[in-house]
Amino acid sequence: MKPTIKARVQNTYHRDGTVSYFNVFNQSWERKAATGISHNVLASFKPEERLRVQSLATGHTVAELREIRADAHANDALDRREYAAMSQAERDAHNNL
Repeated sequence: MKPTIKARVQNTYHRDGTVSYFNVFNQSWERKAATGISHNVLASFKPEERLRVQSLATGHTVAELREIRADAHANDALDRREYAAMSQAERDAHNNL
């Protein structure tokens, strides 16, 4: 029987909270706790893979993380609109907080 070689893009999520992934910087496979994967390595993952790792690390479901992210984007857009409506004096006071 011929051994199968796993494609570099396929992460494996283990029951113990670890993730096996291909580290593009070291060009090797690694297995680490979801909380121990560096931000540089996470940035090399596809968006769905990042969400899944964050789900393992935080204990939230992927759907919950999507909702949290959507709420944060909505609040950020609101903050930008409020900031744009401020006078220059109000902006200066806000930036000096």
